Amino acid sequence: MQNLKRSVKAHLRDNWWRLKTMRMVNPPLPENPRSFLFICKGNLCRSPFAEYLASVMHCKNGFFFASAGLEVGKSNRPPEEALHAASRLDTDISGHFSREVDLDAVRQADMILAMEHAHLRALQKRFPTYKAQMYLLPFFDTMAPKEPSGYARANIFDPFGKDAASFDVCFDRIHRCLCSMFVLILSAEKNASVKI
Repeated sequence: MQNLKRSVKAHLRDNWWRLKTMRMVNPPLPENPRSFLFICKGNLCRSPFAEYLASVMHCKNGFFFASAGLEVGKSNRPPEEALHAASRLDTDISGHFSREVDLDAVRQADMILAMEHAHLRALQKRFPTYKAQMYLLPFFDTMAPKEPSGYARANIFDPFGKDAASFDVCFDRIHRCLCSMFVLILSAEKNASVKI
């Protein structure tokens, strides 16, 4: 009976998110973006991994990457599971300390990338002047093996407190999102240079 309840609840949630996100899209990409700010709740797992992985992927492209959290109490290091999942993708986040998002970080970013729909809404409320620079990172997941469910389409789930496999799934998804996003950014730059 519990499994049936869980299944029905998941199905309803998925359909609700499918309807909610049907017309949602990211704003157009800015012209020639150079600075990227990744946002999650606590800046312990998802956003630091995105920051450090993007730095590894594009260290020679003149990009600047940062990350921050919406709810950071005291500054902490990522959990062990995050360190192991990141190292599997040749990324070292062991030197990271969590930090709260502030106006300076937002001001310096050409693109502000939220991990979840709720994060995007919170950012838009807190920094309304910068709405046009705010994006949902999961909307860049065009290389997924199958169409993400309604909830997953607009949210990269938080693996904090979960097992190692959850971190692997989460970090693989962030990796796919970054790959797709930078394909778009770099091809737009290439097309712009061809026109000149």
